[in-house]
Amino acid sequence: MNSFFIVGDTYSHGRFDKGSDEINYMLDLILFFGKFHTGFKELYSRLDVKVKDSELKNNLILIGNNKTNSIIEKINSKLPAYFDDGGKESITSRISGETYSDPRIGVIIKTTNPFNPKKKLLLIGGIGRRGSQAAALAFHKYSNILIESLKSFDDTVKIVRGFDSDGDDVIDSIKFLE
Repeated sequence: MNSFFIVGDTYSHGRFDKGSDEINYMLDLILFFGKFHTGFKELYSRLDVKVKDSELKNNLILIGNNKTNSIIEKINSKLPAYFDDGGKESITSRISGETYSDPRIGVIIKTTNPFNPKKKLLLIGGIGRRGSQAAALAFHKYSNILIESLKSFDDTVKIVRGFDSDGDDVIDSIKFLE
C-alpha cells in the first residue's frame, strides 16, 4: 500500500465553494485499506487544499466528487467516468455512455494517474453524500469482487446505487449498475 488518500477539506473551498462531508467514509476506507499496509513511514492522508504538487505524482486514492475535492475537479475531464455539473448533477461513464443522476449513485474508478502516467489513481465517490456512502459500502460488502476487477491493467469503472432498505437514513445495500 503506497498511496496518498486525499479527501476534500470540510471548509467551503474551490470553484464550487463547497466543503466535503465524506470524511467519515474516508475513515472507514482507511481502516479497510489498512489491512494491506505493513507499516507507516509517514502520514498518508491529505486534505485536497494541503496536498503538494509533488505528492500528486504518487499513487492516489481520491474520496468525494468534483465539488468537494478540488483534486478531482482538476482531473475530472480526464476520468473514464466524470462528474457533470451542468444542470442536474450526474455521473457519465465514458465506457458505457450512460449518465446517472440519482443522488444515491456512487462511483469507483481505477485509472492511470493524470499527474504521473507511471502511477495509478483510485477514486471512490458519488454525486453527493449518499452516493459516496454507497461507493464506500461497496468496498466493504463486495471487496472480493472489486479487488479482482481492479487488478486489470485497463481502466475500471464501477457504478453503484445505494439503498436504505431498512429506512434508518443510512445506505445499507447497493446494486452494481456497471
